[in-house]
Amino acid sequence: MTDHTSTTAPPAPQPGASDDARAGWRTAILITVLYAALFCLLASASSLWDRDEPRFARAAVEMVESGNYLFPTFNGELRPDKPILIYWLMSVPLKLLGQIELAVRLPSILGLCGSMLLTYHMGRRLIDARAGIIAMLVLATTPLSTAVGTAATADGTLLLCLTASLALLLRCATSPWGWRETILLGFVLGLAQLTKGPVGVAIPVLAALAAAWLARKDVTKARLSWPAMTAAVLIGFAMFAAWGLPANLATGGEFAQRGLGKHVLGRSLKPMEGHGGNWFVTLPFYIPVVVAGFFPWTLYLMGGWSLTSSGAVGGRAVRALLIGWPIAVFTLMSVVATKLPHYVLPMWPALSLMVAATIRAHQNAALTEKQRTVTHRGGLLFAPVWVGAIAALAVGPWLSHHAVALRAPCACLAIIVLIAGGWSLREHLAYRFDRAAIGLGVGMVLVQIVLTLWALPAIETLKPARGIAREIQKLAPPDVRVGTIGFTEPSLFFYLDRGRVEALSAKRLPAFLAEPGPKVVLLSRKAMHDLTTKGVPLNLPVIAERSGANYSNGSWVDLVAMLRSGDAAPATAPSGE
Repeated sequence: MTDHTSTTAPPAPQPGASDDARAGWRTAILITVLYAALFCLLASASSLWDRDEPRFARAAVEMVESGNYLFPTFNGELRPDKPILIYWLMSVPLKLLGQIELAVRLPSILGLCGSMLLTYHMGRRLIDARAGIIAMLVLATTPLSTAVGTAATADGTLLLCLTASLALLLRCATSPWGWRETILLGFVLGLAQLTKGPVGVAIPVLAALAAAWLARKDVTKARLSWPAMTAAVLIGFAMFAAWGLPANLATGGEFAQRGLGKHVLGRSLKPMEGHGGNWFVTLPFYIPVVVAGFFPWTLYLMGGWSLTSSGAVGGRAVRALLIGWPIAVFTLMSVVATKLPHYVLPMWPALSLMVAATIRAHQNAALTEKQRTVTHRGGLLFAPVWVGAIAALAVGPWLSHHAVALRAPCACLAIIVLIAGGWSLREHLAYRFDRAAIGLGVGMVLVQIVLTLWALPAIETLKPARGIAREIQKLAPPDVRVGTIGFTEPSLFFYLDRGRVEALSAKRLPAFLAEPGPKVVLLSRKAMHDLTTKGVPLNLPVIAERSGANYSNGSWVDLVAMLRSGDAAPATAPSGE
Protein backbone atom coordinates (compact mmCIF):
# COMPACT_ATOMS: atom_id res chain seq x y z
CA MET A 1 0.00 0.00 0.00
CA THR A 2 1.23 3.49 -0.71
CA ASP A 3 -0.03 6.91 0.25
CA HIS A 4 2.34 9.53 -1.05
CA THR A 5 0.03 12.37 0.03
CA SER A 6 0.13 11.51 3.74
CA THR A 7 0.85 14.58 5.82
CA THR A 8 2.57 12.50 8.48
CA ALA A 9 5.37 10.94 6.46
CA PRO A 10 8.59 10.60 8.42
CA PRO A 11 10.29 14.02 8.54
CA ALA A 12 13.69 14.70 7.08
CA PRO A 13 16.55 13.86 9.42
CA GLN A 14 17.41 16.66 11.82
CA PRO A 15 20.64 17.26 13.75
CA GLY A 16 20.66 14.94 16.73
CA ALA A 17 17.78 12.82 15.33
CA SER A 18 19.93 9.68 15.12
CA ASP A 19 20.99 10.14 18.75
CA ASP A 20 17.35 10.50 19.80
CA ALA A 21 16.46 7.38 17.81
CA ARG A 22 19.24 5.39 19.48
CA ALA A 23 18.16 6.66 22.90
CA GLY A 24 14.58 5.65 22.15
CA TRP A 25 15.60 2.17 21.12
CA ARG A 26 17.84 1.80 24.16
CA THR A 27 14.89 2.68 26.38
CA ALA A 28 12.58 0.29 24.54
CA ILE A 29 15.09 -2.56 24.78
CA LEU A 30 15.68 -1.90 28.49
CA ILE A 31 11.94 -1.99 29.18
CA THR A 32 11.63 -5.20 27.19
CA VAL A 33 14.49 -6.86 29.08
CA LEU A 34 12.98 -5.86 32.43
CA TYR A 35 9.59 -7.16 31.40
CA ALA A 36 11.11 -10.37 30.07
CA ALA A 37 12.63 -10.94 33.52
CA LEU A 38 9.29 -10.21 35.22
CA PHE A 39 7.43 -12.51 32.85
CA CYS A 40 9.97 -15.29 33.46
CA LEU A 41 9.41 -14.96 37.20
CA LEU A 42 5.64 -14.92 36.68
CA ALA A 43 5.82 -17.98 34.43
CA SER A 44 7.80 -19.84 37.09
CA ALA A 45 5.37 -18.93 39.88
CA SER A 46 2.66 -21.42 38.93
CA SER A 47 2.26 -24.92 37.60
CA LEU A 48 0.67 -25.44 34.20
CA TRP A 49 -3.01 -24.55 33.91
CA ASP A 50 -5.37 -27.15 32.52
CA ARG A 51 -6.26 -27.90 29.92
CA ASP A 52 -4.42 -26.31 26.98
CA GLU A 53 -1.03 -25.59 28.56
CA PRO A 54 -0.11 -29.16 29.57
CA ARG A 55 -1.35 -30.52 26.25
CA PHE A 56 1.09 -28.32 24.36
CA ALA A 57 3.83 -28.90 26.93
CA ARG A 58 3.52 -32.68 27.11
CA ALA A 59 3.42 -32.94 23.32
CA ALA A 60 6.67 -30.95 23.14
CA VAL A 61 8.25 -33.23 25.76
CA GLU A 62 7.22 -36.32 23.81
CA MET A 63 8.68 -34.76 20.66
CA VAL A 64 12.05 -34.29 22.36
CA GLU A 65 11.99 -37.77 23.92
CA SER A 66 10.98 -39.56 20.73
CA GLY A 67 13.03 -37.49 18.29
CA ASN A 68 9.97 -37.23 16.03
CA TYR A 69 9.91 -33.59 14.94
CA LEU A 70 7.46 -34.09 12.07
CA PHE A 71 4.19 -34.29 13.98
CA PRO A 72 3.25 -33.94 17.67
CA THR A 73 1.73 -36.53 19.96
CA PHE A 74 0.07 -36.27 23.37
CA ASN A 75 0.11 -39.29 25.66
CA GLY A 76 1.33 -41.34 22.72
CA GLU A 77 -1.50 -40.34 20.37
CA LEU A 78 -1.48 -37.94 17.43
CA ARG A 79 -2.29 -34.34 18.42
CA PRO A 80 -3.39 -32.50 15.26
CA ASP A 81 -4.96 -29.55 17.11
CA LYS A 82 -2.23 -27.08 16.08
CA PRO A 83 0.60 -27.06 13.51
CA ILE A 84 4.20 -27.79 14.39
CA LEU A 85 6.02 -24.50 15.07
CA ILE A 86 5.11 -24.07 18.75
CA TYR A 87 6.39 -27.58 19.54
CA TRP A 88 9.65 -26.87 17.74
CA LEU A 89 10.05 -23.66 19.70
CA MET A 90 9.32 -25.36 23.03
CA SER A 91 11.76 -28.16 22.30
CA VAL A 92 14.77 -25.84 22.42
CA PRO A 93 14.34 -24.52 25.99
CA LEU A 94 13.24 -28.01 27.08
CA LYS A 95 16.64 -29.33 26.02
CA LEU A 96 18.45 -26.42 27.66
CA LEU A 97 16.44 -25.99 30.88
CA GLY A 98 14.79 -29.36 31.38
CA GLN A 99 11.13 -30.13 31.91
CA ILE A 100 10.09 -27.05 33.87
CA GLU A 101 7.29 -24.55 33.43
CA LEU A 102 9.58 -21.76 32.25
CA ALA A 103 10.92 -23.91 29.41
CA VAL A 104 7.53 -24.48 27.79
CA ARG A 105 6.32 -20.94 28.51
CA LEU A 106 9.43 -19.22 27.18
CA PRO A 107 8.27 -19.05 23.52
CA SER A 108 5.19 -17.08 24.59
CA ILE A 109 7.29 -14.72 26.72
CA LEU A 110 9.60 -14.07 23.77
CA GLY A 111 6.56 -13.64 21.53
CA LEU A 112 5.05 -10.96 23.76
CA CYS A 113 8.41 -9.21 24.22
CA GLY A 114 8.97 -9.22 20.47
CA SER A 115 5.48 -7.79 19.98
CA MET A 116 6.34 -5.04 22.46
CA LEU A 117 9.39 -4.02 20.43
CA LEU A 118 7.43 -4.10 17.17
CA THR A 119 4.69 -1.98 18.76
CA TYR A 120 7.35 0.51 19.85
CA HIS A 121 8.68 0.58 16.30
CA MET A 122 5.21 1.26 14.87
CA GLY A 123 4.45 3.96 17.45
CA ARG A 124 7.79 5.65 16.86
CA ARG A 125 7.33 5.57 13.09
CA LEU A 126 3.73 6.77 13.09
CA ILE A 127 3.85 9.27 15.98
CA ASP A 128 7.08 9.62 17.98
CA ALA A 129 9.39 7.65 20.26
CA ARG A 130 7.44 8.51 23.41
CA ALA A 131 4.27 7.20 21.80
CA GLY A 132 6.11 4.00 20.99
CA ILE A 133 7.17 3.58 24.62
CA ILE A 134 3.61 4.21 25.83
CA ALA A 135 2.17 1.76 23.30
CA MET A 136 4.56 -1.06 24.25
CA LEU A 137 3.82 -0.54 27.96
CA VAL A 138 0.08 -0.63 27.27
CA LEU A 139 0.51 -3.91 25.40
CA ALA A 140 2.54 -5.40 28.27
CA THR A 141 0.16 -4.45 31.08
CA THR A 142 -3.29 -5.68 30.07
CA PRO A 143 -4.70 -8.79 31.79
CA LEU A 144 -5.17 -10.72 28.55
CA SER A 145 -1.69 -10.08 27.17
CA THR A 146 -0.11 -10.91 30.54
CA ALA A 147 -1.99 -14.21 30.72
CA VAL A 148 -1.28 -15.25 27.13
CA GLY A 149 2.31 -13.98 27.19
CA THR A 150 3.19 -16.28 30.08
CA ALA A 151 1.25 -19.36 28.95
CA ALA A 152 2.53 -22.53 27.30
CA THR A 153 0.28 -22.16 24.26
CA ALA A 154 0.66 -21.03 20.65
CA ASP A 155 -1.03 -17.65 21.08
CA GLY A 156 2.01 -15.67 22.22
CA THR A 157 3.92 -16.80 19.14
CA LEU A 158 0.92 -16.04 16.93
CA LEU A 159 0.74 -12.54 18.43
CA LEU A 160 4.35 -11.91 17.39
CA CYS A 161 3.72 -13.13 13.83
CA LEU A 162 0.57 -11.05 13.42
CA THR A 163 2.14 -7.96 15.00
CA ALA A 164 4.97 -8.29 12.49
CA SER A 165 2.35 -8.55 9.71
CA LEU A 166 0.69 -5.36 10.94
CA ALA A 167 4.05 -3.56 11.11
CA LEU A 168 4.85 -4.57 7.52
CA LEU A 169 1.44 -3.53 6.23
CA LEU A 170 1.78 -0.17 8.00
CA ARG A 171 5.18 0.29 6.40
CA CYS A 172 3.68 -0.42 3.02
CA ALA A 173 0.91 2.09 3.78
CA THR A 174 3.45 4.91 4.03
CA SER A 175 6.08 3.90 1.48
CA PRO A 176 6.29 1.92 -1.77
CA TRP A 177 5.82 -1.83 -1.47
CA GLY A 178 9.00 -3.53 -2.71
CA TRP A 179 10.00 -7.13 -3.24
CA ARG A 180 11.81 -7.21 0.12
CA GLU A 181 8.58 -6.37 1.94
CA THR A 182 6.75 -8.99 -0.10
CA ILE A 183 9.20 -11.75 0.79
CA LEU A 184 9.34 -10.72 4.45
CA LEU A 185 5.55 -10.58 4.73
CA GLY A 186 5.30 -13.99 3.06
CA PHE A 187 7.81 -15.40 5.54
CA VAL A 188 5.86 -13.98 8.49
CA LEU A 189 2.57 -15.33 7.10
CA GLY A 190 4.21 -18.74 6.76
CA LEU A 191 5.33 -18.67 10.39
CA ALA A 192 1.84 -17.59 11.47
CA GLN A 193 0.28 -20.55 9.64
CA LEU A 194 2.84 -22.94 11.11
CA THR A 195 1.81 -21.58 14.51
CA LYS A 196 -1.97 -21.73 14.29
CA GLY A 197 -3.08 -22.63 10.80
CA PRO A 198 -5.25 -20.62 8.38
CA VAL A 199 -6.06 -17.88 10.91
CA GLY A 200 -2.45 -16.75 10.54
CA VAL A 201 -3.07 -15.62 6.98
CA ALA A 202 -6.80 -14.86 7.28
CA ILE A 203 -6.36 -11.95 9.70
CA PRO A 204 -3.80 -9.97 7.64
CA VAL A 205 -5.74 -10.54 4.41
CA LEU A 206 -9.06 -9.54 5.98
CA ALA A 207 -7.39 -6.50 7.56
CA ALA A 208 -6.03 -5.43 4.17
CA LEU A 209 -9.48 -5.88 2.62
CA ALA A 210 -11.09 -3.91 5.46
CA ALA A 211 -8.51 -1.15 5.02
CA ALA A 212 -9.16 -0.98 1.29
CA TRP A 213 -12.91 -0.78 1.92
CA LEU A 214 -12.54 1.93 4.57
CA ALA A 215 -10.35 3.99 2.23
CA ARG A 216 -12.61 3.55 -0.79
CA LYS A 217 -14.06 7.09 -0.72
CA ASP A 218 -10.77 8.90 -0.18
CA VAL A 219 -9.41 10.66 -3.22
CA THR A 220 -5.92 9.95 -1.89
CA LYS A 221 -6.74 6.47 -0.68
CA ALA A 222 -4.03 3.88 -0.29
CA ARG A 223 -3.49 1.64 -3.28
CA LEU A 224 -3.20 -1.94 -2.09
CA SER A 225 -0.70 -3.89 -4.14
CA TRP A 226 -2.80 -6.99 -4.66
CA PRO A 227 -0.16 -8.78 -6.77
CA ALA A 228 2.38 -8.27 -3.97
CA MET A 229 -0.15 -9.33 -1.33
CA THR A 230 -1.02 -12.43 -3.36
CA ALA A 231 2.66 -13.28 -3.76
CA ALA A 232 3.19 -12.96 0.01
CA VAL A 233 0.22 -15.23 0.70
CA LEU A 234 1.57 -17.83 -1.75
CA ILE A 235 4.98 -17.73 -0.07
CA GLY A 236 3.26 -18.33 3.26
CA PHE A 237 1.27 -21.24 1.86
CA ALA A 238 4.44 -22.75 0.40
CA MET A 239 6.16 -22.62 3.80
CA PHE A 240 3.19 -24.29 5.45
CA ALA A 241 3.01 -26.97 2.76
CA ALA A 242 6.72 -27.73 3.11
CA TRP A 243 5.92 -29.13 6.54
CA GLY A 244 2.23 -29.97 6.20
CA LEU A 245 2.44 -32.31 3.21
CA PRO A 246 5.12 -34.61 4.68
CA ALA A 247 3.39 -34.56 8.09
CA ASN A 248 0.07 -35.48 6.53
CA LEU A 249 1.68 -38.24 4.49
CA ALA A 250 3.41 -39.65 7.57
CA THR A 251 0.10 -39.82 9.46
CA GLY A 252 -1.83 -41.42 6.61
CA GLY A 253 -3.86 -38.28 5.95
CA GLU A 254 -5.05 -38.08 9.54
CA PHE A 255 -3.34 -34.76 10.24
CA ALA A 256 -5.29 -32.96 7.51
CA GLN A 257 -8.52 -34.80 8.25
CA ARG A 258 -8.49 -34.03 11.96
CA GLY A 259 -6.43 -30.86 11.94
CA LEU A 260 -8.24 -28.99 9.18
CA GLY A 261 -11.51 -30.87 9.25
CA LYS A 262 -12.12 -30.88 12.98
CA HIS A 263 -9.98 -28.16 14.53
CA VAL A 264 -10.37 -25.53 11.79
CA LEU A 265 -13.71 -26.11 10.08
CA GLY A 266 -15.21 -27.81 13.13
CA ARG A 267 -14.35 -24.93 15.48
CA SER A 268 -15.72 -22.46 12.95
CA LEU A 269 -19.07 -24.17 12.55
CA LYS A 270 -19.85 -25.38 16.07
CA PRO A 271 -18.56 -24.83 19.60
CA MET A 272 -15.89 -27.25 20.79
CA GLU A 273 -15.16 -28.34 24.37
CA GLY A 274 -17.92 -26.08 25.68
CA HIS A 275 -16.28 -22.89 24.34
CA GLY A 276 -19.27 -21.14 22.83
CA GLY A 277 -22.99 -21.72 22.57
CA ASN A 278 -25.85 -20.53 20.43
CA TRP A 279 -24.20 -18.72 17.53
CA PHE A 280 -26.58 -15.77 17.48
CA VAL A 281 -26.59 -15.34 21.26
CA THR A 282 -22.79 -15.39 21.49
CA LEU A 283 -22.19 -12.87 18.69
CA PRO A 284 -21.52 -10.03 21.20
CA PHE A 285 -19.21 -12.26 23.28
CA TYR A 286 -16.07 -10.27 22.48
CA ILE A 287 -17.46 -6.88 23.47
CA PRO A 288 -17.08 -7.56 27.22
CA VAL A 289 -13.86 -9.48 26.48
CA VAL A 290 -12.28 -6.38 24.95
CA VAL A 291 -13.58 -4.09 27.68
CA ALA A 292 -12.30 -6.34 30.48
CA GLY A 293 -9.26 -7.90 28.77
CA PHE A 294 -7.84 -4.52 27.69
CA PHE A 295 -8.42 -3.05 31.17
CA PRO A 296 -7.33 -0.55 32.44
CA TRP A 297 -6.51 1.05 29.09
CA THR A 298 -10.16 0.86 28.07
CA LEU A 299 -10.19 4.30 29.68
CA TYR A 300 -8.71 5.59 26.40
CA LEU A 301 -10.33 3.31 23.84
CA MET A 302 -13.14 5.63 22.87
CA GLY A 303 -10.77 8.56 22.49
CA GLY A 304 -8.20 6.48 20.62
CA TRP A 305 -10.79 5.23 18.18
CA SER A 306 -12.06 8.76 17.58
CA LEU A 307 -8.56 10.14 17.09
CA THR A 308 -7.53 7.37 14.68
CA SER A 309 -10.78 7.59 12.72
CA SER A 310 -10.10 11.27 12.08
CA GLY A 311 -6.84 10.43 10.28
CA ALA A 312 -4.71 12.12 12.94
CA VAL A 313 -2.42 9.09 13.24
CA GLY A 314 -0.30 8.57 10.16
CA GLY A 315 -2.69 9.82 7.50
CA ARG A 316 -5.53 8.19 5.56
CA ALA A 317 -3.81 4.93 4.66
CA VAL A 318 -2.64 4.32 8.21
CA ARG A 319 -6.06 5.26 9.54
CA ALA A 320 -7.73 2.69 7.30
CA LEU A 321 -5.33 -0.07 8.38
CA LEU A 322 -5.32 0.74 12.11
CA ILE A 323 -9.13 0.72 12.09
CA GLY A 324 -9.41 -2.20 9.67
CA TRP A 325 -7.10 -4.49 11.67
CA PRO A 326 -9.23 -4.67 14.86
CA ILE A 327 -12.42 -4.76 12.77
CA ALA A 328 -11.08 -7.79 10.87
CA VAL A 329 -10.01 -9.63 14.03
CA PHE A 330 -13.22 -8.83 15.93
CA THR A 331 -15.50 -9.77 13.03
CA LEU A 332 -13.70 -13.01 12.17
CA MET A 333 -13.62 -14.25 15.76
CA SER A 334 -17.23 -13.22 16.37
CA VAL A 335 -18.58 -15.30 13.48
CA VAL A 336 -16.53 -18.36 14.47
CA ALA A 337 -18.68 -20.66 16.61
CA THR A 338 -15.95 -21.64 19.11
CA LYS A 339 -15.11 -18.62 21.26
CA LEU A 340 -12.27 -18.07 23.71
CA PRO A 341 -11.12 -14.71 25.13
CA HIS A 342 -7.58 -14.89 23.75
CA TYR A 343 -8.79 -15.18 20.16
CA VAL A 344 -9.02 -11.37 19.91
CA LEU A 345 -5.54 -10.70 21.34
CA PRO A 346 -4.17 -9.79 17.84
CA MET A 347 -6.21 -6.57 18.17
CA TRP A 348 -4.09 -5.39 21.08
CA PRO A 349 -1.11 -3.83 19.21
CA ALA A 350 -3.45 -1.66 17.12
CA LEU A 351 -5.49 -0.67 20.19
CA SER A 352 -2.28 0.08 22.09
CA LEU A 353 -1.17 2.44 19.33
CA MET A 354 -4.54 4.22 19.52
CA VAL A 355 -4.18 4.68 23.27
CA ALA A 356 -0.63 5.99 22.90
CA ALA A 357 -1.72 8.39 20.17
CA THR A 358 -4.44 9.80 22.43
CA ILE A 359 -2.09 10.36 25.37
CA ARG A 360 0.56 12.00 23.17
CA ALA A 361 -2.00 14.19 21.43
CA HIS A 362 -3.18 15.38 24.85
CA GLN A 363 0.39 16.10 25.93
CA ASN A 364 0.91 18.10 22.73
CA ALA A 365 -2.43 19.92 23.17
CA ALA A 366 -3.48 18.49 19.79
CA LEU A 367 -6.84 16.98 20.79
CA THR A 368 -9.87 18.72 19.36
CA GLU A 369 -12.72 19.59 21.71
CA LYS A 370 -14.73 16.70 20.32
CA GLN A 371 -11.84 14.26 20.86
CA ARG A 372 -11.38 15.54 24.42
CA THR A 373 -15.04 14.93 25.10
CA VAL A 374 -15.02 11.44 23.62
CA THR A 375 -11.85 10.53 25.54
CA HIS A 376 -13.43 11.84 28.73
CA ARG A 377 -16.33 9.42 28.23
CA GLY A 378 -13.92 6.49 28.44
CA GLY A 379 -14.75 6.37 32.12
CA LEU A 380 -18.02 4.71 31.14
CA LEU A 381 -16.08 1.66 29.93
CA PHE A 382 -13.53 1.78 32.72
CA ALA A 383 -15.65 2.22 35.84
CA PRO A 384 -17.78 -0.98 35.67
CA VAL A 385 -14.73 -3.22 35.19
CA TRP A 386 -12.84 -1.34 37.91
CA VAL A 387 -15.65 -1.78 40.43
CA GLY A 388 -16.19 -5.41 39.40
CA ALA A 389 -12.48 -6.24 39.77
CA ILE A 390 -12.33 -4.73 43.25
CA ALA A 391 -15.46 -6.62 44.33
CA ALA A 392 -14.22 -9.94 42.90
CA LEU A 393 -10.82 -9.62 44.56
CA ALA A 394 -12.17 -8.47 47.90
CA VAL A 395 -15.13 -10.83 48.18
CA GLY A 396 -14.31 -13.86 46.00
CA PRO A 397 -11.81 -15.63 48.30
CA TRP A 398 -14.30 -15.43 51.19
CA LEU A 399 -16.95 -17.43 49.32
CA SER A 400 -15.11 -20.73 49.81
CA HIS A 401 -13.34 -22.09 52.86
CA HIS A 402 -10.82 -23.68 50.50
CA ALA A 403 -9.52 -20.26 49.41
CA VAL A 404 -8.18 -19.05 52.76
CA ALA A 405 -4.65 -18.73 51.38
CA LEU A 406 -5.90 -16.34 48.70
CA ARG A 407 -7.57 -13.84 51.01
CA ALA A 408 -4.51 -11.78 51.89
CA PRO A 409 -2.95 -11.51 48.40
CA CYS A 410 -6.34 -10.80 46.82
CA ALA A 411 -7.01 -8.12 49.41
CA CYS A 412 -3.66 -6.55 48.52
CA LEU A 413 -4.56 -6.65 44.82
CA ALA A 414 -7.96 -5.11 45.57
CA ILE A 415 -6.29 -2.22 47.42
CA ILE A 416 -3.89 -1.60 44.53
CA VAL A 417 -6.72 -1.62 41.98
CA LEU A 418 -8.85 0.62 44.20
CA ILE A 419 -6.16 3.24 44.77
CA ALA A 420 -4.55 3.24 41.31
CA GLY A 421 -7.85 3.06 39.48
CA GLY A 422 -9.57 5.63 41.68
CA TRP A 423 -6.74 8.13 41.38
CA SER A 424 -6.50 7.62 37.63
CA LEU A 425 -10.24 7.94 37.13
CA ARG A 426 -10.24 11.19 39.11
CA GLU A 427 -7.42 12.60 36.99
CA HIS A 428 -9.13 11.43 33.82
CA LEU A 429 -12.42 13.07 34.72
CA ALA A 430 -10.44 16.27 35.35
CA TYR A 431 -9.14 16.04 31.75
CA ARG A 432 -5.60 15.26 32.94
CA PHE A 433 -5.35 12.27 30.67
CA ASP A 434 -1.57 11.88 30.82
CA ARG A 435 -1.49 11.85 34.63
CA ALA A 436 -4.24 9.23 34.64
CA ALA A 437 -2.11 7.04 32.36
CA ILE A 438 0.80 7.18 34.82
CA GLY A 439 -1.48 5.94 37.61
CA LEU A 440 -2.76 3.09 35.47
CA GLY A 441 0.72 2.03 34.42
CA VAL A 442 2.13 2.05 37.95
CA GLY A 443 -0.93 0.21 39.25
CA MET A 444 -0.70 -2.56 36.65
CA VAL A 445 3.02 -3.10 37.26
CA LEU A 446 2.30 -3.46 40.99
CA VAL A 447 -0.49 -5.91 40.20
CA GLN A 448 1.87 -8.01 38.09
CA ILE A 449 4.51 -8.01 40.86
CA VAL A 450 2.01 -9.07 43.53
CA LEU A 451 0.71 -11.80 41.24
CA THR A 452 4.23 -13.10 40.74
CA LEU A 453 5.45 -12.99 44.33
CA TRP A 454 2.29 -13.70 46.30
CA ALA A 455 -0.99 -14.49 44.56
CA LEU A 456 0.14 -17.23 42.17
CA PRO A 457 2.18 -19.08 44.82
CA ALA A 458 -0.93 -18.97 47.05
CA ILE A 459 -3.06 -20.42 44.26
CA GLU A 460 -0.59 -23.30 43.94
CA THR A 461 -1.78 -24.60 47.31
CA LEU A 462 -5.15 -25.30 45.64
CA LYS A 463 -3.83 -27.14 42.57
CA PRO A 464 -3.40 -30.89 43.15
CA ALA A 465 -1.81 -32.28 39.97
CA ARG A 466 1.84 -31.26 40.36
CA GLY A 467 1.95 -32.14 44.06
CA ILE A 468 0.59 -35.66 43.79
CA ALA A 469 2.59 -36.34 40.64
CA ARG A 470 5.80 -35.45 42.49
CA GLU A 471 4.88 -37.75 45.38
CA ILE A 472 4.28 -40.60 42.94
CA GLN A 473 7.62 -39.89 41.28
CA LYS A 474 9.38 -40.16 44.64
CA LEU A 475 7.68 -43.38 45.75
CA ALA A 476 7.29 -45.32 42.49
CA PRO A 477 10.20 -46.07 40.12
CA PRO A 478 10.06 -44.47 36.66
CA ASP A 479 9.20 -47.78 34.96
CA VAL A 480 6.02 -48.27 37.02
CA ARG A 481 2.92 -47.79 34.85
CA VAL A 482 0.21 -45.38 35.96
CA GLY A 483 -3.51 -45.55 35.36
CA THR A 484 -6.03 -42.95 36.46
CA ILE A 485 -9.77 -42.89 37.15
CA GLY A 486 -11.87 -39.82 37.80
CA PHE A 487 -9.05 -37.33 37.21
CA THR A 488 -7.64 -37.10 33.71
CA GLU A 489 -6.54 -33.47 33.53
CA PRO A 490 -3.58 -33.08 31.13
CA SER A 491 -1.41 -31.43 33.80
CA LEU A 492 -1.23 -34.79 35.57
CA PHE A 493 0.18 -36.40 32.41
CA PHE A 494 2.82 -33.67 32.10
CA TYR A 495 4.04 -33.85 35.68
CA LEU A 496 4.03 -37.64 35.93
CA ASP A 497 6.44 -37.72 32.98
CA ARG A 498 6.51 -41.49 32.60
CA GLY A 499 5.30 -42.41 29.15
CA ARG A 500 1.69 -43.16 28.40
CA VAL A 501 -0.77 -42.74 31.28
CA GLU A 502 -3.88 -44.85 30.81
CA ALA A 503 -7.32 -43.37 31.54
CA LEU A 504 -9.15 -46.31 33.08
CA SER A 505 -12.80 -47.24 33.37
CA ALA A 506 -14.32 -49.49 36.05
CA LYS A 507 -14.50 -52.27 33.49
CA ARG A 508 -10.90 -51.87 32.35
CA LEU A 509 -9.38 -51.56 35.85
CA PRO A 510 -9.19 -55.31 36.78
CA ALA A 511 -7.45 -56.19 33.54
CA PHE A 512 -5.02 -53.30 34.00
CA LEU A 513 -4.11 -54.51 37.49
CA ALA A 514 -3.82 -58.12 36.33
CA GLU A 515 -1.13 -57.27 33.80
CA PRO A 516 2.45 -58.13 34.84
CA GLY A 517 4.51 -55.69 36.85
CA PRO A 518 3.85 -53.08 39.53
CA LYS A 519 1.40 -50.27 38.84
CA VAL A 520 0.05 -47.08 40.35
CA VAL A 521 -3.66 -46.35 40.30
CA LEU A 522 -4.56 -42.68 40.79
CA LEU A 523 -8.21 -41.95 41.43
CA SER A 524 -10.53 -39.54 43.15
CA ARG A 525 -12.31 -40.61 46.30
CA LYS A 526 -15.58 -40.21 44.42
CA ALA A 527 -14.33 -42.68 41.82
CA MET A 528 -13.20 -45.00 44.62
CA HIS A 529 -16.70 -44.88 46.13
CA ASP A 530 -18.26 -45.61 42.74
CA LEU A 531 -15.95 -48.59 42.24
CA THR A 532 -16.87 -49.99 45.64
CA THR A 533 -20.59 -49.76 44.88
CA LYS A 534 -19.94 -51.62 41.63
CA GLY A 535 -18.15 -54.43 43.44
CA VAL A 536 -14.58 -53.47 42.53
CA PRO A 537 -12.83 -53.08 45.90
CA LEU A 538 -9.32 -51.64 45.83
CA ASN A 539 -7.41 -53.16 48.72
CA LEU A 540 -4.11 -51.58 47.81
CA PRO A 541 -1.71 -49.53 49.94
CA VAL A 542 -2.02 -45.75 49.61
CA ILE A 543 1.25 -44.03 48.74
CA ALA A 544 0.06 -40.44 48.22
CA GLU A 545 -2.94 -38.22 48.81
CA ARG A 546 -3.70 -34.68 47.69
CA SER A 547 -6.78 -32.47 47.63
CA GLY A 548 -7.38 -29.45 45.44
CA ALA A 549 -9.54 -27.63 42.96
CA ASN A 550 -10.32 -29.19 39.62
CA TYR A 551 -10.94 -25.71 38.18
CA SER A 552 -11.55 -27.13 34.70
CA ASN A 553 -14.96 -28.41 35.79
CA GLY A 554 -15.45 -26.25 38.87
CA SER A 555 -15.25 -29.00 41.49
CA TRP A 556 -13.15 -29.94 44.51
CA VAL A 557 -11.30 -33.23 44.19
CA ASP A 558 -9.64 -35.55 46.71
CA LEU A 559 -7.00 -37.67 45.00
CA VAL A 560 -5.51 -40.95 46.19
CA ALA A 561 -2.58 -42.85 44.65
CA MET A 562 -2.34 -46.60 45.32
CA LEU A 563 0.51 -48.92 44.49
CA ARG A 564 -0.01 -52.46 43.26
CA SER A 565 3.20 -54.39 43.73
CA GLY A 566 3.94 -57.30 41.46
CA ASP A 567 2.61 -59.90 43.91
CA ALA A 568 -0.59 -58.10 45.00
CA ALA A 569 -3.97 -59.62 44.20
CA PRO A 570 -5.72 -57.82 41.33
CA ALA A 571 -9.17 -56.33 41.69
CA THR A 572 -12.17 -58.34 40.59
CA ALA A 573 -14.37 -57.35 37.69
CA PRO A 574 -17.60 -55.51 38.45
CA SER A 575 -20.50 -57.84 39.07
CA GLY A 576 -22.78 -58.15 36.09
CA GLU A 577 -20.20 -56.89 33.60
